[in-house]
Amino acid sequence: MPTAQQILSKLVAADDELTSEYGATDNAAVRRQITICATAIEAVIMEIIRADLHRRTRILRSLTDELRNATADLEQLKRSIGALTQAGQIAQKAINTLTSLVPFL
Repeated sequence: MPTAQQILSKLVAADDELTSEYGATDNAAVRRQITICATAIEAVIMEIIRADLHRRTRILRSLTDELRNATADLEQLKRSIGALTQAGQIAQKAINTLTSLVPFL
């Protein structure tokens, strides 16, 4: 299946050919037909671009949500590590106190 970029490239090339042909002919009927075709091609190009932008916007929103959730998880982890560090410091003080009391036992 062709990608949006491949389709766009072909449409732009076709539009360029029509533009060249438009300039090369003096026939009013041919120019009208070229104008109709070029307008249709431009509408399709704009629709593909619009759809692609909407798709990318959805992807960015999803990534933003994931980053928000990951940030919240990291903050929770940071708080947990902080609490563990404090508990470790308290335990170290208790061990130091007990160690200093051993000679008196």
